[in-house]
Amino acid sequence: MRIMAIFTAALLLASCSITRLDADALGGKWKISEVRGQGLSQESDLDFDVKAGRLGIYAGCNRLSTDYTAGQGGIRFGYTVSTLMACSEEIRSAEGGISQVLTQASAFRIRNQTLSLEDDAGNVLLRAVRKEGEIPGNTRQDSRQTEGRVFRLH
Repeated sequence: MRIMAIFTAALLLASCSITRLDADALGGKWKISEVRGQGLSQESDLDFDVKAGRLGIYAGCNRLSTDYTAGQGGIRFGYTVSTLMACSEEIRSAEGGISQVLTQASAFRIRNQTLSLEDDAGNVLLRAVRKEGEIPGNTRQDSRQTEGRVFRLH
C-alpha cells in the first residue's frame, strides 16, 4: 500500500513537470510563416511570455496581445486586444486571420523548430518558425523533449 502511494505521488509530480515543459517549449519569439496555408507578405511575429502567460503578436501594423494557457495537452487563448492603427487592407486581413486562428486553436505541435497551431480536428491553422537564437525554457534539452509531440486540450 505504501509503495502504491509513493508511486502515485511520483506519477503526479512527473505529470506536473511534463505539463510545465509543454508550456515552456512555446517560450520566445516565432516568425509566422503561414496562416491557414497562405504565406504572409509582411513580417509577422509571435512572442510567447511563458512566465506571464501572455502572447504578443505583430503582423506589420498593429500590436495584438492575448492571455494563453498551455499544458494538460493543449493550448487556449483568451480575448485578443489590439492597437488601432490605420493599416493597409492586406495587413488588416492578416491581423484578422491571426486573431481568428487564436479562437479556434486547441493544440500545438513543435517539430524542427516549427510551431503549428491546430484545431480540434488536427487541421493546421498557423505555422511559425522559431527565431534564430531563441531557445525554449532554459536549455536545449526542452526542445528535444517536446519535438514532434502534439499537445491538445480535451
